[in-house]
Amino acid sequence: MKQLHLTVDRMLKEQEKTRYWLAKETGLDYSTVNKYFHNRLQRYDSYVLAHICNALNCDIQDILELAEDGEIKYTIQD
Repeated sequence: MKQLHLTVDRMLKEQEKTRYWLAKETGLDYSTVNKYFHNRLQRYDSYVLAHICNALNCDIQDILELAEDGEIKYTIQD
């Protein structure tokens, strides 16, 4: 079954930005940004996604991908 997966980690790496920068830029708590970075969510908040897209100057499809479960093409480890 296909599922949505966040790729905020990829966008931050491509733009050479940090989670700390994203938290400051969006006004979101660092813990919220960290959850989106690590894709540790069951539900996505449209408010948070909009703020992330605005800060990264990207579209929603740049930070979300639909893939078979276990078929994530790109992940970054801390």
